[in-house]
Amino acid sequence: MPAGTLIAGLLSDHIGLMPSIAVFTAASAAMSLCPLLFPAWRAVDRRTSPARERAGEVL
Repeated sequence: MPAGTLIAGLLSDHIGLMPSIAVFTAASAAMSLCPLLFPAWRAVDRRTSPARERAGEVL
């Protein structure tokens, strides 16, 4: 969090407040859409079978 605050302060000092808000809004939207765009995120909620969990196997 402190690094984000520092970056936001430096960015708003160089390009202005409204453009820096737009940059961070776009970055936040891109991070929020990652689960929709990348298939690896879809496997996060998949459960393994109990037998595989006991054996220590990972999908």
